[in-house]
Amino acid sequence: MPGTGNIDQRQRPGGVGTRLSGSQSSGIADGAAQVGPLLAGKGPFALYGSALAVIGVVAVARYAAIPIMGVQAPLLPFEFAIFAIAYLCGLRPALLATFVVPIVPTFMFSGSFSRADTLAWSGHVALFVALGCLVSWMTHRLQVAYRAQRTALAVAKAGEHQLRLVTNGLPVLIAYCD
Repeated sequence: MPGTGNIDQRQRPGGVGTRLSGSQSSGIADGAAQVGPLLAGKGPFALYGSALAVIGVVAVARYAAIPIMGVQAPLLPFEFAIFAIAYLCGLRPALLATFVVPIVPTFMFSGSFSRADTLAWSGHVALFVALGCLVSWMTHRLQVAYRAQRTALAVAKAGEHQLRLVTNGLPVLIAYCD
């Protein structure tokens, strides 16, 4: 049944052929799902400006959540910001944000730290930077793999179309040769 999204199995002269019909076959090709970066074509000002805007929004939200969360783990909400920036803007803005973000909570919460806490805070920052770089890189690799998959699918669909043209013309060729 075309257009229902069911698997269509038809007996072909060379065996059983299976193909997806309807929305399942065109989900990736139509761009229904995006892995990002969503703002890739917008230019560097938009990319880095968006990254800084996300950092600002999370900083304001984290500051507003002090009565609820306290001053413990001030870097934790920013990990989600790094993921969002990698998804929206790409690898380089996410890496920049990874190195800029620790500055914001340091100034926001510097009054609550003592000199003895400096080593512990440095450990938190080092862990945050390591995780931020890892999240940025993994998101980037996912985006690269997704683009490669879309390209391979487009090439396969073009090849399928050409093969279909040839196979549709075979009965005429056979009738002509007989």
